[in-house]
Amino acid sequence: MFKPRNFTEIDNEKEINLLDNIEDTDQIIQEIDEGYSDFETDVEVMETTINKDVKIEGSVLCKGKLNLHADLKGDLKCVHELHISSVITGDIQCGMLTLDNCTINGDVVAKGCITCPAGSCINGDVTCDECIVDGIITGNLSCSGNVHAQKNSVIKGDILCGTISILQGANIDGKIIMNKKENI
Repeated sequence: MFKPRNFTEIDNEKEINLLDNIEDTDQIIQEIDEGYSDFETDVEVMETTINKDVKIEGSVLCKGKLNLHADLKGDLKCVHELHISSVITGDIQCGMLTLDNCTINGDVVAKGCITCPAGSCINGDVTCDECIVDGIITGNLSCSGNVHAQKNSVIKGDILCGTISILQGANIDGKIIMNKKENI
């Protein structure tokens, strides 16, 4: 089970455990798993940015939007939008995912759209509602909706999707199975 690590900060000579106010970590995980239902409502969502000069070893849990420019060795859960421009070694679960010149070494599950532009690479299986690929995916891709393989895209693995559009120049090395939504 995914458990966040204790994060601390120093405030005027006393150390504060930032997770002391959390009575039940399992309750937070459940809220995140169920939280996607709030994703499309007009709820104010906090946005967090972690800069590129930070290195993180351990799992990260975010209930809001996250802009991650720091390298991460560990799993990542983000309920809402996730923007990554770094190297991630670990599995990712999120709402929507936008990559920007990054590498992910691990499986990715998104309840919304994944955008993987040229210069970005996912080494692991991908599961999502929609996928726009112009980068590299090395692993199987399961998409309940549309897969858009752009001209620079490279997909090395089987694709299970509702529909697919493939532009000239795209490279797909695997089987394509369409209109099998009940299996996704």
